[in-house]
Amino acid sequence: MAWTEAGVVGLAYELGRGPVERFKLPLDAITHGPEDVRGAVPGLPAELEPALVIATSMLTDGNHLEKLASVGFWLHGDRVGGTLFDDPKGPGVKRLVRWGMLQNGRLPFWVLGELANMAAERARTKDAPIHAIIDAVVDRRLQGPTEFTPDEFATLLAKPPEPKQLLRVQRMLQKAGITWPGSPELPPEPPLPDPLINPFTGTPMPKPKRPDK
Repeated sequence: MAWTEAGVVGLAYELGRGPVERFKLPLDAITHGPEDVRGAVPGLPAELEPALVIATSMLTDGNHLEKLASVGFWLHGDRVGGTLFDDPKGPGVKRLVRWGMLQNGRLPFWVLGELANMAAERARTKDAPIHAIIDAVVDRRLQGPTEFTPDEFATLLAKPPEPKQLLRVQRMLQKAGITWPGSPELPPEPPLPDPLINPFTGTPMPKPKRPDK
């Protein structure tokens, strides 16, 4: 899910139903970018291209390095569109429609029976400080690039993650314009192996057409 002043773009994926299977994306047309998932948001207005780029950057990669999305929607003013509305029972829809259930800016925590009271208590106590930090960081980010403060970092992570996991998180946040305390410079991402080997067959995979080549 991503948004700009122009509107909102949402994408979701169901296992085994990515753009290659769902939208018949040819392997030689894979770009590892927004073009891979454009089939999920037909009719996307040009004003929402930046939101599509942001949403795509947060998607998982498939076996062929394609960005994975099974369904999508867009909202621009009083106009809407996307495969969510064209095929409301299609793969990935259940993962996407839950965003329409936002309550106070958050997805509801679905629990049943006696666990409901425990969930409510956790949301009021343990989760409340974390939600407050998230709200503050998002508010700052809407005004421009921002970074976590040391106090925010200490509240979110009492124990720092392993270096490899930390670097992955930093890179993902950096894509959203949020950096670690002190805005440390991150090392460049390592190049992908060439050729890529299909983990299921052990054979080289077709080389995708990447946008930087």
